[in-house]
Amino acid sequence: VSDLTAQDDVDFEPTGVDSSWSNEVGIGYRFNRNFRGEFTYGTNIARNKNKINDSDRDWDGNWFETSSLFASAYYDFMGTSKLSPYLGIGLGTTTVHTNLNYSGSTDSEAFTFGYQSKIGISYAAFESTDLFLEGIYQGTKAFNLGGDNFNPLEAWAAHLGVRYKL
Repeated sequence: VSDLTAQDDVDFEPTGVDSSWSNEVGIGYRFNRNFRGEFTYGTNIARNKNKINDSDRDWDGNWFETSSLFASAYYDFMGTSKLSPYLGIGLGTTTVHTNLNYSGSTDSEAFTFGYQSKIGISYAAFESTDLFLEGIYQGTKAFNLGGDNFNPLEAWAAHLGVRYKL
């Protein structure tokens, strides 16, 4: 994860975080030369760069993670070389989990709608194996945590991976 921000809907400014881990595992099906689908489970783990404390509210969480389940569709721009650029979009659910201590609440998990878009390139290393590099944008719908409403989370990530084909 290269950049992730969070804010609430009252008077917080965007709170930057340092990312520490992003991963994804999935299973998919190729419908034809250009179109494929995929179900994935992924996580993003991050730490707050700064804390926001005042007399009315106390954002005292120093880490949070998102866990997402997505159904995604991809379009592969297949050419004659071993390189194949692609675009993808996905919809699903995201669970936000944190060690948040917010307004005295012990509520540390929220469930919300999630979405993603991807741009990447695959390299056909072997007949049954592709290597890929992709950039990912992920977001969530607004959610409630600790009795307060939070604006959507947004994340940018880069993944390097292996795709095995049967």
